Amino acid sequence: RIRQYAELRDVPIVAVSAHDTADFHADALAAGCNDYVTKPIDFDQLEALLSRLLPKDGRQ
Repeated sequence: RIRQYAELRDVPIVAVSAHDTADFHADALAAGCNDYVTKPIDFDQLEALLSRLLPKDGRQ
């Protein structure tokens, strides 16, 4: 639903779940998430993911 609002279309969305299956990952992406991470969270992986998704200057 978030992607339905024009002003929110560019907001990065990362799904977090304990379910680590290809179907769950595909469902998250189909729902409009930019990416998906599983629990327990690997904070180095999360930091790299957010660095890729967020603007370098902190603004959008």
